[in-house]
Amino acid sequence: MRIFLLIVFSLILEYSFAQVDAPQVNFEVSHSSLGQVSNAGTLISLFTFKNTGNSPLYVLRADHAKSITVQIPQHSILPNDTASILVFYTPDRKGKFNEKIIVYTNASDKPAILKLSGDIKSLSTSPQECYSFILDNSSQIKPPLCAGTVINKGTKLPIAVAKVSIYSSNQLVGKTTTQDGDFAITLNLGLYDFMATAEGYDTAYKYETYFNKNTPRLIFELSPRTASRDTPAIAKAEPIKRDTTPIVTAPVDSPIVSRNKPGQLSYDDYKPNNIVFLIDISSSMQGKERLPLLKISINKMISQLRDIDRITIITYADKARVMVASTTADNKTEIYRSIDTLRALGMTAGSKGLDLAYQMASQSYINEANNQIILATDGAFTLKSKDQRTIRKYSSGLTKKITLTTVGFGSDRTSLKVLEELSKAGKGNYIYINSKELAENAILDEIKNNSKR
Repeated sequence: MRIFLLIVFSLILEYSFAQVDAPQVNFEVSHSSLGQVSNAGTLISLFTFKNTGNSPLYVLRADHAKSITVQIPQHSILPNDTASILVFYTPDRKGKFNEKIIVYTNASDKPAILKLSGDIKSLSTSPQECYSFILDNSSQIKPPLCAGTVINKGTKLPIAVAKVSIYSSNQLVGKTTTQDGDFAITLNLGLYDFMATAEGYDTAYKYETYFNKNTPRLIFELSPRTASRDTPAIAKAEPIKRDTTPIVTAPVDSPIVSRNKPGQLSYDDYKPNNIVFLIDISSSMQGKERLPLLKISINKMISQLRDIDRITIITYADKARVMVASTTADNKTEIYRSIDTLRALGMTAGSKGLDLAYQMASQSYINEANNQIILATDGAFTLKSKDQRTIRKYSSGLTKKITLTTVGFGSDRTSLKVLEELSKAGKGNYIYINSKELAENAILDEIKNNSKR
């Protein structure tokens, strides 16, 4: 009997210790009852939850009906932090409805169940009509004005002509600040990612920001970039001592100072590069021969780029997000840090990011340079007709020529074949990486080949 009790006690103790470092998800409300809805378009509900555990919480995916769209957090939710899941329901018939959204997290093997119910009395004839049951269950939401200011983090003074980019569901809009550092733009209700940039400043981000008419004014604080350590100090000029005795000297050729630096691409041999990475961070990229090898390959390439080269990093899983806005490659610390934080989570929705990648590549386009998108994934990439038209438009060079190169991982032959065909359509190359040796120089060699003068 004592031995049995000891075993039971040990199991309880082991379980208790296992729970100490576990995340816990706690929804404030798990059932949203919308009541009776007339002239219904898209119905919106917000489910807020908190991580009551002691380690980071990740929302892995959400399963639901085709009539529902769900936006889940793409970042970790730290202990005691709150986050939200935004649910869009577009009914196709009148009558009562009961919908379930099954949410999977790393907190438990058992999913959380969110419920959405109501009674549709009539359907809207306008596809743009949108109702929110977050603020008001009866009033139609009109697009409110999103306003804010961009300031210097140190001096708190406004930054004129800064660029504020706003994107959601692959729609990218931008606004330039006034002389007072202000901006204002009309936005529909929903979740957005914001980023603010200005010449000479680091980029500031606001991720997963839920916007409505009650959202307070947005303030972006940009930190001035420090001068490069490679910039030589300017010596103080000494007073010139004049001598009345004429000196005759033979002409001497001035030495030519090269801009080239050891370990970086030669300015003379390689054209400028405008590189946009579109990186799959879905859960299937978790293997040691996938995302870790991609990081090695990207870091090696970044180490050799120059101040005339530009880098943009876009990630995609359930949605596409700009992780690093277009920045010069001498801003290596920010780029390395962003690459290091990449984690593979969520479902694959690759085509969502392609249009955004072309938009970003077009915005940062460099004339007479290598303008290139590099898509890295292990999964099937289904193209819509709009995506195919976009690829043809840019690869043909009728406006701005942007090539598309694909980097494949894994052993799914069907998916890898699709990537190979995709690179041909984009007038780029197909690269397959399955070892550290291949990863070392794969992407760097691709950039060299494309930018060779």
